Amino acid sequence: RSQEERLHFEKGLDSIQSDRYKAVLRKSFNQLLAYEGEQAYDMELHDQNDSRMKLSDFKGKFILIDFWATWCGPCIEQMKYIDSIRQRFSKDENFIILSLSIDGDRDKWKRFLADNNKKTYQYIVDRNLLDPYQVTEVPRTILIDADFKIAALRGPKLDDPDLVKI
Repeated sequence: RSQEERLHFEKGLDSIQSDRYKAVLRKSFNQLLAYEGEQAYDMELHDQNDSRMKLSDFKGKFILIDFWATWCGPCIEQMKYIDSIRQRFSKDENFIILSLSIDGDRDKWKRFLADNNKKTYQYIVDRNLLDPYQVTEVPRTILIDADFKIAALRGPKLDDPDLVKI
């Protein structure tokens, strides 16, 4: 998959006029690819009942993490795709989708989930602890394999048709 991504990325760079900007983008892209195959960073997750768990509790499963926030319009738009993917893979015990909110206001997050009937695999994380995953924007996905290694530090968008193939 990385070779495919690299070719697509390089093709996109051709349309950029600034050599300096191209160099910065190429460096950032290469840094993201360098994390693939590395051990995933464990983090604490909190559910709607304030129970704590760790990301590593899902080790042994292929994990798709969807980072989002209640104040992010594109994140909310992507939610319909998560529901569809969850339904499609509902019988696959080796695959899980975790929706991790980076909201700073837990009460607002809980209200949003209640108002939108979102109950399954919804957690909130401290966005200040996400540096190892380089989460600088949302929506954002990360793929972690069953060995708890990073398969894609910058996974496909939830509406990407290739996501199901991956």
